Order: sequence, then C-alpha cells, then structure tokens
Amino acid sequence: MADEGKGVAAALEEDSDAAKQAAVEIGRFNKAIDDISDNYGDWMSALKSGNLSEVAKATREMSTAYANLLDMDASDFSADFL
Repeated sequence: MADEGKGVAAALEEDSDAAKQAAVEIGRFNKAIDDISDNYGDWMSALKSGNLSEVAKATREMSTAYANLLDMDASDFSADFL
C-alpha cells in the first residue's frame, strides 16, 4: 500500500494538471461526506415523519448529496434507491 502511495505521489508531482484534478475530486468527495454526515439524522426523521413535503425535501437533498458523492447527476437516482 505504501508503495502505491509513493507511485501516485510521484505521478502527481510530474503532472500538475492531474494533481489539481485529484485535489478537486478529493474536495468534492469530502464535502459530500460532510453533507451526508451532517444531514443524515434530519433526513431519516423527515422520511419517517410521513409529512409529504418533508419527505420530498429530504429526498431532493439526499439525491443531491449522494450525486455529489458519486459524481453523478441527481436525477439518475430513483426514489427506490434513496
């Protein structure tokens, strides 16, 4: 594992564009994880509430957060997936 890390580090040193893109992707991923962690409890409460407007809002927020995590379009997720 350490050897793989050294190889990635060396490759990124040689290609600054790849390093910038990797940093952007890591930032996107971290932000999505934070969003999911911060809102998960609220989303689950909303889904269990039975209030249709709260469920709809939670579903939209969840699809956006998971789309950001997976670098996908939020419309690609079905309600069943969420």
